[in-house]
This record gives sequence, structure tokens and C-alpha cells, in this order.
Amino acid sequence: MAKDADAPPRPAGFKGQFGWISYEMAGGPYFNLIRIFVFAPYFASGLIGDKVRGQELWGYVEGLSGLAVALLAAPLGAMAEAYGPRKPGMVLFTLILIGGVFFLWTGAPGTSPVPIMIALVISAAVAEFAFLYHNSMLALIAPTSRIGFISGLGYSANYLGTLIIILPWLVFIGNAGVPPFGLDRATSEEVRIVGPIAAVFFFICALPFFIWTPDMKRLGPSPLRAVGLGLANLARTLSNARHYSNITRYLIARMIYYDGLVATYTFTGIFAAGVFNWSPAEVAVYGLVVFSILVFAGVLGGLLDDIIGSKLTILIGLFVVMSTLVFALGLGTDHMLYSRTVTPEENAVGLPIVGPLFTSLGFTRFTEQAFVLTGVIGGVFLGPALASSRTMLARLAPTNMMAEFFGIYTLAGKATSFVAPLTIAFVTRLTHDLRLGFAVVIVFIAAGFVGLIGVREERSIAADR
Repeated sequence: MAKDADAPPRPAGFKGQFGWISYEMAGGPYFNLIRIFVFAPYFASGLIGDKVRGQELWGYVEGLSGLAVALLAAPLGAMAEAYGPRKPGMVLFTLILIGGVFFLWTGAPGTSPVPIMIALVISAAVAEFAFLYHNSMLALIAPTSRIGFISGLGYSANYLGTLIIILPWLVFIGNAGVPPFGLDRATSEEVRIVGPIAAVFFFICALPFFIWTPDMKRLGPSPLRAVGLGLANLARTLSNARHYSNITRYLIARMIYYDGLVATYTFTGIFAAGVFNWSPAEVAVYGLVVFSILVFAGVLGGLLDDIIGSKLTILIGLFVVMSTLVFALGLGTDHMLYSRTVTPEENAVGLPIVGPLFTSLGFTRFTEQAFVLTGVIGGVFLGPALASSRTMLARLAPTNMMAEFFGIYTLAGKATSFVAPLTIAFVTRLTHDLRLGFAVVIVFIAAGFVGLIGVREERSIAADR
């Protein structure tokens, strides 16, 4: 191995970093409007027509896509490490993602949900593959001293991209009495239009990345030979698990808590719509409130990461998220703390200080406002926990093995990612209770929190190959 094989690469310039961040912005509407706040609740209530059955089927969609990623992420990462360039694969994944998301427009009420579920599974899988390669470039485009800040900026851009789309959608389409552009509310076209909008937005925001962000240099082998080399390198890396024991401990802990965090994101819209009978527009307003805060939280979380480290940032974030989830699960239309009844008179009063603001946004009941507030508090810490999880691996992995380890990282994030959604689906089906089904996420987050405590925040040295 060359003496400087583990030396960090020269960071990209401003335009390269901007392109990398812009690609992260591209994914905001897809991840947050399609898979959480707009299309997911519509899928359960509008397309399926049964909120409980819809949550169950959405669990199957997320579980199947997670299984596909679990099988392919690590080999794809290892292949990229052997080949070098990331952009060719990202072009392919991006085009498939855009096509799949655009196809969601066809999911009108009364049509078969099967084609939509297939499009959702494929889109979710290729999105993970695209961002696997994107994440593996973090150490290439950012200096070590600012890696947390750049990662946090990326997550903030993701939330900003969501706001850029969700705000005009709410004003001109979602809340309009008669949707513009000839959209038919009777067939939910004002909701289904988020698919094409998210697809076009992704295409536009991905362009700066492909134009300006420098790619890794080709290492010599053809793409076909890189497959064999990548798999062989992956096998050697896995056989050296003892050498990378600290990274292994981190990946296992992250695999567990990340499963819970993603399920929290994914099922929040469905849970809120089911418990409070919110319309897609009301769920979108809730998302607007949360993401308005997250735009700033991502940047602040990145700065905090560079000051106190990734591990402590993640631990603080996980603890706060768990605390807010425990409180939120105890809320209902007419009760709080699980069993305390909230009278109509109390419900009409609203929260102090922020109550008038939430009322102006359409959340008039005390319990609704409490749910929104817990979402804001939890979201402020959830974003930095996710951003620092990516930064943590960039700090731990050998610099000349980033794509390979980010492939394993994506695998570790998806190897059990079908377990939480399928468990939510199973518990929801068994109990016919949205609250008990959603409570599964706390177990995953708590287990990952405990596992992370024993991880050391230090870079590993690559084993000889």
C-alpha cells in the first residue's frame, strides 16, 4: 500500500461543494413530501382508503425497498471504490428515481395500488444507491476541520428544498378551494401533482452537482472488472472485521437507531393524519412548520459537530427524539399523557406563547398544538443526529476506503430497515392501533443509543490488502 494512501484528498472548491450540497437539496421534496408529509398520508387515506390498512401497506413498501438496499448497497459501494468515479452510477440512479417519482401521478383513487407500490419500492431503493455514492464523496469535497459543517449544510439544504416546494404547493394548490392549472380535486390531482413536481425539482437541483462537483479519478479497471475487484475487496474488508472493530460497533449501533429514526420520519405523517384526522394539506402544514426550523438546525448541528464531536451530537439528538416521541404518543384529539382527558374548554385554549401562531396555521386544539410543538423540538435534534451519523463514519473510515465503507454504512442502515416498518405493519395489524404500531420506533432508537456509547471517535487505518 502506498505510504500516503490514507492521506485525505484535496478538498473541492466552492463550486464543487455547492454542487454536492445542491444534490442534497434535490432530494428534499422526494424524501419529505413523497415519503412522509403529502403522498404517504394520501396513499393510506386516499389511494387505499383505510388508514390502518394503508399504514400496514406502507410498511411493506418501506420494508421491501430496505431489503433491496440491504442486498445491493455494499457490493455497489465496493464496486465504486474499485472503479473510482461515482457520477456514472449516480446518473443512472437519478434518472430511474425521477421516472419512478413522476409515475406516482397515475395513482388516482380507485386504481390498483400495486403499480404505485412497485414505483415507490424502486424509487426508494435507487435513491439510497444515489445518496450512497453522494455521501461517499463527503471526505473528498470537505476539509476535515469543516466536514461536520458541510454535512450539516447538506441536511439544511435538504430541508430548504422541501420548503421551496411545500410552501407554494400549500398556498396555490393544497389549500386552494379550486386548484389551479385544471387540477381535479375529486381525483386528488392536487395531491398527486407532488410526484411530477418533486421529479422536476430533483432534475434541476442535481445539475450543479454533475457540472461542478469533481468526481473521483478512475483507478484503471473497466466497470465489469470493477465488479469483481469490488466484491473481492469487500470480502477482504469483511474478513478484517476485527481490525475494524470500532467501525463495526458504530455501524451496528447506527443500523439500529437509524432504522428507528427513518421509521419515525416515514410514519409521522400517516400517524398524525390517523390520530388527528388531518387532511394532506394539514399534514403538509405540519411539515412546513417542522422543516422551517430544521433548515437552521442542520447548520447549527454541523457547527456543534465540529466543536463537540459527532458521537456526542448524535447521543444528545437521540435522547431528545426519544423523549419527544414518548410524549407525542400520549396525545390524541381529546387526551394527553395517554389517559388524561382534555376537556373541550381546555382544548380550545391552546398552548401559551406559540398557541396563537399554531392557531393561525390551522391547529386550533391544545392537543394538536402540543403534537406540533413536540415535532418541532424532536425535529431540531433529529436532523443533526442524522447529519452527524454521516460525519461520524467520515471521521472513522480510512480515507481511501470511503465508498466501500459508505456502501457498508448504507447496508448497515438498510440491513434491518425492513424490520422496523414490517414490525410497525405487524403490530398495527395485530392491535388495530396506530399508536402501538408507531411506538415500535422508540425501541430501535433506544437500543442504538446504548450501542453507540461504547464507540471511540477515531479514524481507523486501512488493513493491508
